[in-house]
Amino acid sequence: MVVFKPINRIFLIFGTVALFLVLFFLPRSKAKNHFEESVVKNSSVSISSFVKDFAKSIPVDIKKKYDSSAFDFNSKVKFWQALNRPMGVAYEWAQHALITKADTSWSNAGKWFVRMAMLESINEEKKNFYNLALEAFDKALELNPGNKEHLMDKGTVLVESGLNPMEGIGMLKKLEANDSNNVELLVRLARFSMQSGQTEKAIQRLTKAINIDSMRLDAHLYLADAYRQNQNIPNSLKHLKFFAARTLNPEEKKAAEEFIRELENQIMSNP
Repeated sequence: MVVFKPINRIFLIFGTVALFLVLFFLPRSKAKNHFEESVVKNSSVSISSFVKDFAKSIPVDIKKKYDSSAFDFNSKVKFWQALNRPMGVAYEWAQHALITKADTSWSNAGKWFVRMAMLESINEEKKNFYNLALEAFDKALELNPGNKEHLMDKGTVLVESGLNPMEGIGMLKKLEANDSNNVELLVRLARFSMQSGQTEKAIQRLTKAINIDSMRLDAHLYLADAYRQNQNIPNSLKHLKFFAARTLNPEEKKAAEEFIRELENQIMSNP
């Protein structure tokens, strides 16, 4: 039997899109810069304390540039993006949410804390970022309790972080029962099905997702991996090729094409 290599490296380039789209900073940046090291070390960190601690941690030279070039919210976000500092973007969204008290601002803050958790390699600090994300999503839900996106984001973080996977899956399945054609929800649940070894269930959900939205590229990539795990290489190649032909990211395209060649070579060498 042919043993096929995992497709993980494409996901490292593609980012875990099931969590809130392609991560802008992956894989080009580290979670923290030297001046950010102490900001999330406290296990009891809250969003308000995170904002205060980050502001105090900014070095004088960067603070001068920040004060002279960042005049409104958008320019402040762009400032940190130009420095390739995702924690700075998380800081701006968190501060914006504290000021505006809008559910959408809290939601975006939560998404950036998730990005930070995914970039973080230290387990305790990863957990702290996930807790910050949950605080943000809870605040979003306080303002807009029935919002499906906020509920989906909170449920996903509960699973992804390991903080309360059963509660998170329960939230996502409840949403699925009431909104069975939600493509984003189908993709997220499929990814968790794959993580628990339920590849057939994942394939069912992903197939349904691309039948609704054929251009959902991350669904094709997950399908390629699910079929690979089931040793259905023709279908795996079909979805990999679909992805490679349509992604606009040259790094994603290159990684997918390399993997396609490896699969085809393995098939030829193991008839």
